[in-house]
Amino acid sequence: FVTGSQASTLTLLTSADFPAVVASGVASSSSPGLFTLLVPSDAALGSYFVEAAFPGTNLKKKASVEVTGPIALMLLESDKMMYKPGQTARFRALAVRPA
Repeated sequence: FVTGSQASTLTLLTSADFPAVVASGVASSSSPGLFTLLVPSDAALGSYFVEAAFPGTNLKKKASVEVTGPIALMLLESDKMMYKPGQTARFRALAVRPA
């Protein structure tokens, strides 16, 4: 999604009819299909629109999204990929939550 010096953009908008930009991001240069879009902490919870624009084309795509409150994330991993019957499964966990 990178064309010359232009990258595809992703924009968070307040509405489809009279949009105001809440946040915007560009595609990663190493993974062009991956966008980072940081929603401001003071953004109101509710419905928004995400618009993707692709340089060198007239193509723009919009989708409705919901911004919800902070969410805690948890990474859970085992010490092995596979266990045999009767073996003890051991797990490590890492919990992260917003400040």
